[in-house]
Amino acid sequence: MTIRIMTRPKALCFAGSLFLNSLLSPVALAQTTNTCDGCTISSTYTNLAGDVYSMVGTNASMLTGPNTIFFNEGLVQQAGSGSFLIGIFDGNAYFDNEPGSIYQFVTDNVIGNSAPGNSGPLFSNQGLVWKSGGTNYSDIEIPFDNQGGGLQVDTGTLYLAGGGTSSNGVFSVASGATLDLTGRHWQRIWYG
Repeated sequence: MTIRIMTRPKALCFAGSLFLNSLLSPVALAQTTNTCDGCTISSTYTNLAGDVYSMVGTNASMLTGPNTIFFNEGLVQQAGSGSFLIGIFDGNAYFDNEPGSIYQFVTDNVIGNSAPGNSGPLFSNQGLVWKSGGTNYSDIEIPFDNQGGGLQVDTGTLYLAGGGTSSNGVFSVASGATLDLTGRHWQRIWYG
C-alpha cells in the first residue's frame, strides 16, 4: 500500500487498502473520558458527542436530584459490577440516550431505581442500547421509552423489567442471546 499526502490542506490520497477500524473506535475518538466508581450525579449533566463516560468498579453510581437529566450524546459504558441507580425520593430523574449515542453494557449489570415506589425514573432511548459483554444478564429495571432507538444484544440476556413503550425501534439479537420483555421477576406492560 502507498499513502501519499498532498500539500493541499485536507487532501489524503492513497492506493490500495487502508484499514482504520482500530483508529476509529469510539474510545479513540473520545474528546473526554470520564471514569466513575460510585459517582453521584445530582444536577443535569451532558455527555457530549465523542465523549466516553465509563462506570467502573464495584460501587453503585447514582443519578439523583430533583428533575435531574443525564443527556448522553456520546458513549456511556457500564463496565464494572456496581449498579447504575436512577431516581430520588419524591422526585424524577431521567436518562436520555440521544440519537447517535450508545449506552453499552460491557459486563452483566443493572440499571435500577434508587427510590422504588417514591420516584419516577425513566430511561429514554433514541440511540443504541447495546449488551456487548457478559454471558449472564443485564437488566433495565426502570420504565424504558424507546423512541426509534435500537437495542442490540450480542451475548447473554437483556431484560427490560421496568416495562415501557417502543415506537419505530430496531431490535437486533444475536444467535444464542436473548431480549426479554417479560420483566424477569414480575410481569410488566409494554405498549407500541
